[in-house]
Amino acid sequence: LEHKVWRRPGFILGDMDIQFPTLPHTTATADQSLKALDLVWDCSFEDVMNMTGQKSINLPDWDSIAKNINSLNKQNYSKDDSFHDIFTKEIGGLTELYSGILTDSMLQVLASHNAPQPTGSELSQLSAMTRNTIYHAFRLNKIHNELPYFRIIASLHAMIRRDERRNIKKNDFHDFGHAASAVPYSDYFFTDKSLEVLLCSSPLQFNHLYNCTVVS
Repeated sequence: LEHKVWRRPGFILGDMDIQFPTLPHTTATADQSLKALDLVWDCSFEDVMNMTGQKSINLPDWDSIAKNINSLNKQNYSKDDSFHDIFTKEIGGLTELYSGILTDSMLQVLASHNAPQPTGSELSQLSAMTRNTIYHAFRLNKIHNELPYFRIIASLHAMIRRDERRNIKKNDFHDFGHAASAVPYSDYFFTDKSLEVLLCSSPLQFNHLYNCTVVS
């Protein structure tokens, strides 16, 4: 069991990112980042907590978040919306949610090409341009199997929104994240029956898109 990926401390923390104050992610080199990941990989849960200086973990109230999303989904439900309409709305929300990470990624790309680093209004323009590029690339079906995390998360939420009778549950947030992190890169993904049906049914069929056998 000690070799199972989901048992590792970095994944036990669930939706929380492990950050070390002495290693800001915006300035860490690729080698430093890999060494930090290797360090966490072999640490116990207690060691990770001690290194991060945290004595407890304040997790989000996923039950309340799920209830709020379900309420908003019902308020905005329209039987005339196609799956692609709902999917692109979810992509728009994801690009906003991950705006900081997307901007950091673009800054790393610029740095790798020794390009000047934008500041002030230029940084805001870069952030907006990155979000808009990803949004419209998905909207116009220019993205196939690239950016799999965005595609899978947005698609699963769109499937929930499309079904007026279905509600999202608090465990879905983690289950969707696990699927988005594993299906594109694994030969097999083991999950419950309801998520297997979502992942493998039309129009998603992620088992075929990412060549992964999904088993419940």
